[in-house]
Amino acid sequence: MGSEEQLTSRTGHQSLANPKFSPPYNVCVSDWQPMVKCTAGPEVSETPFKGYQIELFRLLAQQVGWTAEDYKFTCMDWTDLMEDLRSDSGLCSMTASGVQVTNDLLSQGIKFSWPTYKSGLRIMIHADLVQGSTWAFLEGFHWSVWISLGATGLAVGFAVAFIEWATPEEVAGPRRDHGKGWQAWTWYSLAKLMHVVSHVGDPATDASRILVLGYGFLVLVMVSMYTASSASSITAERLAHPVHSMKDLKGRSVITWDAYVAKLKYRHGITATGHKWEGEADFEEMLTALKEDKYDALVLDTPVLEYTAGTNHDCNLFLVGETFETFVVALAFPAGFNDSIIFAFSTSMVKLQVKLCRVSSCTTHR
Repeated sequence: MGSEEQLTSRTGHQSLANPKFSPPYNVCVSDWQPMVKCTAGPEVSETPFKGYQIELFRLLAQQVGWTAEDYKFTCMDWTDLMEDLRSDSGLCSMTASGVQVTNDLLSQGIKFSWPTYKSGLRIMIHADLVQGSTWAFLEGFHWSVWISLGATGLAVGFAVAFIEWATPEEVAGPRRDHGKGWQAWTWYSLAKLMHVVSHVGDPATDASRILVLGYGFLVLVMVSMYTASSASSITAERLAHPVHSMKDLKGRSVITWDAYVAKLKYRHGITATGHKWEGEADFEEMLTALKEDKYDALVLDTPVLEYTAGTNHDCNLFLVGETFETFVVALAFPAGFNDSIIFAFSTSMVKLQVKLCRVSSCTTHR
C-alpha cells in the first residue's frame, strides 16, 4: 500500500480520526446474485467476492487511484450492513452492493455516488410450456364460428335451390336442370366449404351465381384465417399459468421482499406476502415457495430474476410482463465519509458510462 501522504493526495482524505475512513477501507457487501456473490458469517474465513457490483467497484477503485491493498471486502447480511452505514461507530467505510437511492436514506445522512445500475421490479412465475394438443386443429376457430360456418353452408344450399326452382325457365335459360333439388345444392355449398369437388355443376341463374360468388369469397377468407390460426395453435408453446402481466397479480398469491409489500399494495393494489431477504439463502426460500406453487408469482429486482430464469436448468421459471417501479442503485457511504472521494467515484462512473455509450452508439434523452 502506498504511503499515507500519497493516499491523502489522490483521494482528498482529510482526517484519520475514524479508522473506517482510513485505508485500507472496509467495503461491505451483501449477497444478492448476480450483483454480489459472497458468504456472510463469522465462521467464514475467506469467501470469493464476485458479481457485477464487485467487478464494477474494482474498476472504479482503479480509476480513482486505489490499489488492491487500499481496500478490502466484507460480506454481511443486508440489515446489518444498512444499520452499520447509519451508525457513527460502524465498521463499514462504504458499501459496493448497490443500494437503492431513496429520500429516507438521504434524510438519514447516507451519501450516494452516481448511479451504478438502473433496476426495477419484475414478475416471475413457475409454469410449464404447453404444446398444441391433438385437437388443436379445432382451436383455429371458436365453437360458435364452426356452427355458424355449417349453418351458412346449409343456408346457401337451400337459397340456391329455392332461387333455381323459383326462377322461370325463360329467365334461367336452357341450361337449367330441374333435377337438382335442395339436397344437391346443399351438398354443393358444403363441398365448397371443405374444398371437395361436388360434381353438381354450376347454378344457372344470375342471382344464384352472385350468391355463390359471395359465399366463395367468404370461404376463401375463412380458410386463410383458419390456416394461420391453426398453425399457431399446433406449433406454438404456451404458458399454462393465470399470470401473464402485472394486472393479473390482483387477487393472486404473491411473495416479495418485506420492503416491497407496501409499495405493491398502495401503488398497484397488489396484496403480497413479505419475506426477509438478507442474502442468497432467503432468496432460495422464496424461490422454493414459488416452485412448490405456494404462490402464484414472485416479485423482486429485475437483475436477480433475469439471472435466475436464465440459469434455471428445469426451464420452468419464466418472467412475465415488463419491468415496473424502476429505480437506481449506487455506491453508498456513511454520513462522515469524505465527499471528495465520493465525487471521484462518481466522476469515474460517469466517464465509464460515456465511454460505453460511445462504443454502443447509445443516445442520451433529456
